[in-house]
Amino acid sequence: MNSYSLRRVVGIVLMGLSLGAGSGLAAPVVFTNNTTIVTNDFTYDGTDVVVQACTVTLQGNHRFGTFSVISTGTVNQTGTNLTLTALTISNSIFNVAGGGLLSVSNTITIRSNATLVCQGANNTSTNEAGQWVGVGVTINAKNVTVDPYGKIGANAQGYLGGQSPYAVGSGFGGGQSGNSGWRSARRCWLPRTSS
Repeated sequence: MNSYSLRRVVGIVLMGLSLGAGSGLAAPVVFTNNTTIVTNDFTYDGTDVVVQACTVTLQGNHRFGTFSVISTGTVNQTGTNLTLTALTISNSIFNVAGGGLLSVSNTITIRSNATLVCQGANNTSTNEAGQWVGVGVTINAKNVTVDPYGKIGANAQGYLGGQSPYAVGSGFGGGQSGNSGWRSARRCWLPRTSS
């Protein structure tokens, strides 16, 4: 290989490294103070994010790279759609808004003492036609890993139990229906399974 060819190869490799800086090689954005990222603030979209020992509230639709919540951090996702490359929750809480979509192209990892909370919305009444209008959360992920003592939960997020056969929350899924003995516990944790 002559000197010209070697310089050309080195130049191409260096150019490739500089182009790669924006595709996962850049340092993540680390939040250590309470922060709200409002709707239409896309400053951090496309970046890797770490939430450490603080609360970050996400309003509106956002799209991030890898997203880590560590050291008693809390994330409140109040928008409709949140798209991530990967999500890791460690000794922290991640709240997903009722009616929201959490879409993770790779793995959701929930470590010990961490919780992914799936919140409910519109869960206190019916519409004018008497139809249930409550909504939960949709989670799309390639893989989900839950360590021992990690949780995915919807605790206290459903309809309240009713006190009559026609009350909101009566019958299967919550409430007390006449003398049938159904009573709402408003508690739902996904069981731990071995892989």
